[in-house]
Amino acid sequence: MNCLANLDVNLASGAAASLWVVCSIVLIRIARNIPFSGQLSFVLTLAAMLWWLFTVIFDLASQSEACKVAWSLAAWPGIVLVPVAWSFLSSTTR
Repeated sequence: MNCLANLDVNLASGAAASLWVVCSIVLIRIARNIPFSGQLSFVLTLAAMLWWLFTVIFDLASQSEACKVAWSLAAWPGIVLVPVAWSFLSSTTR
């Protein structure tokens, strides 16, 4: 099972990839240039969201059911980390 070899880039996966690029630029700019209270938590939340979106791109572009399941399973670390990191953000900004 080689899930990176047989990808079908369509409108949905292309749009998600474009969103990923834009959000990555935002993450880099925020991590480098703008210090604020809760910055680390915000960057962690955004990084988790980017991981989740990254796996969604490949899930949308995959053709086989086995690859779709594999990418969906790979998304779980990001899915779980988003609300955890978000709760750290809400506790540091008070």
